[in-house]
Amino acid sequence: MAPSASMFLAILFLLFVAITHGSYGAIHKKTALDGLCETLGSYYVTPERCVSALCYNQLMPCNTAHNVPALAALATNLTVFNATITRDRIKAAISSFVAMYNSTAADEEAEEAMLSCLDLYTGIIPCLKWAAHSVAAGHYHGAREVINATFFVTIGCEDMVEPVGILHGQVLPKENDGFGNMARVTCAIIASIHLFSFALLVSKSKPSPGEEYNYDPTKANDA
Repeated sequence: MAPSASMFLAILFLLFVAITHGSYGAIHKKTALDGLCETLGSYYVTPERCVSALCYNQLMPCNTAHNVPALAALATNLTVFNATITRDRIKAAISSFVAMYNSTAADEEAEEAMLSCLDLYTGIIPCLKWAAHSVAAGHYHGAREVINATFFVTIGCEDMVEPVGILHGQVLPKENDGFGNMARVTCAIIASIHLFSFALLVSKSKPSPGEEYNYDPTKANDA
């Protein structure tokens, strides 16, 4: 018996649904980047902010990082890159500022503030490079402390520069804010990995059911 036209159409419809559903699933498959960026809310980092920070640099594409450790390494490398760019922008801003100022006390104070900001970035870059190497090797604890400290470089520069009457964003380069954002995202990523690693370690060290009650005081250390 030949199949009816309605049956043929029904088969075509089912094939269409199967193909389009499979394509949709492939297109919308969650990546490591999606999974990581969706877990940073407790660190006040939105998914959009996370993706924006990790994916802005075409020289270090975020889609090449296929797992969380690779994304953490990418984040720390981007933090080093941002700090270096910001340092260079501050150097250029100081040169331009010195060429224009009139050697007044206010101008000299402003130059001193910018030089102090430059010193912060110059000093922190070697620490960030160390953190990047540590993260690449899977050592997160010390790196987290370094990244957390560098976040305050942005604030320190603002506190030194703005009180002397320099308009924010004109003499102090906008890259200063960009570095602060990158450092915040990186710190959140490393903190989340460290927290997960600690929780995993604790779960592995838990005694089996009933074992916690088998306490032998003769084997306890003398206090």
